[in-house]
Amino acid sequence: MTLSIQKAVHDLDLHKGSIRLAIANNPTAVEISQAPVNEIKVVKGGTTFSFEPKIPDDLKLVVGQNELNLSVANLDNLVDISYIQRNLDLTKEIIAPQLVKIPNNVSIQLDTIIENHPTRVVVSAYCDASDSVKDLVYIYANKVGDYFQVRRVDPTNLAKMPAWGVVLEKYSPTICKVQLFGEMPTSIYTGLTANKILYVGTNSRLTQIPPSPAIGGYVLVQYVGYVLDSSVPFLNFNAMMIRRFG
Repeated sequence: MTLSIQKAVHDLDLHKGSIRLAIANNPTAVEISQAPVNEIKVVKGGTTFSFEPKIPDDLKLVVGQNELNLSVANLDNLVDISYIQRNLDLTKEIIAPQLVKIPNNVSIQLDTIIENHPTRVVVSAYCDASDSVKDLVYIYANKVGDYFQVRRVDPTNLAKMPAWGVVLEKYSPTICKVQLFGEMPTSIYTGLTANKILYVGTNSRLTQIPPSPAIGGYVLVQYVGYVLDSSVPFLNFNAMMIRRFG
């Protein structure tokens, strides 16, 4: 190892092989010490700069708790640079407000319960225990948290219309999944005729035949979609209704 002091008292040149470190500072505030073989260290106060050639063309720089490793691989024009900061603290608030960590698992909880499908929009809602899968429902009250509040429609009662969605699934007697738009799963409705318009039926379900009113009464006719296939309704609710009298 060769250590040379050149130029004025404020300039220090440190050489080891092809590695050169030039320091311009007050010589009384800089300590230069020789580390074990194949390692060069420069110490100033509480900061240590360490140059450790591991193999030709490799360099390791250590500053406090941080390491910067520079290595040139044998592949042409390929340089692998890695950085390690040992005391890095990441909190869940920084990463994501709703990030929940449990042993061996990481789950993300979404605030809004909504499912977006290329041809489908589905939400979760509170419903009545008497509401069933396939029933058309309307919104009867404001949301509670992230859940809409729905009930089965009745096309003979204006207060229970217009239809807003179809019940796809019941999670519990009073919590259900409701589809608002798009292509429905094939397991819900069957026996339909392709290219037919869908309406709200008097049984509160989809029908291909516009409902007829009872004598002395009325019925609200609402267009809610059309049929793509014998078991694939496409929902596209129109809130406009026509009242037919009997």
